[in-house]
Amino acid sequence: MKLKELLEELEKLGKENDASVEQKDRKYLNITKDTGEFLAVLIKAGAVRQVLEIGTSNGYSTLWIASALPEDGHVTTLEVFPFKISKAKSNFKRANLDHKINVVQMGAVDYLEQASHLFDLVFLGACKPNCVTAHD
Repeated sequence: MKLKELLEELEKLGKENDASVEQKDRKYLNITKDTGEFLAVLIKAGAVRQVLEIGTSNGYSTLWIASALPEDGHVTTLEVFPFKISKAKSNFKRANLDHKINVVQMGAVDYLEQASHLFDLVFLGACKPNCVTAHD
């Protein structure tokens, strides 16, 4: 499947899902298409190769990021919910970008406490209050 078609499908599914579910942890809370396009420009202009994404959800933003990276670029994306990881991994395969993406089932604070890897860009797509106040 072409990436553009998949992104359009995920954008539509994200809106439908978020309008139909009440539980916040079941919502996808995807970025907008404009934000995805901005991320892609930022990554290309900055010659970014290594990205940490906090909050994978269904992989919509991850696909924008991975598709903008050079062939040797890589995304490490963090997600705590197994059902979202499953959906995201399926979408990464459908886009033929799974070779650029490493999904880690872990919260941001735990990951950052043990991470030794340096990243060119960190994208915070998860619920911001939970990440920011975890160790205040």
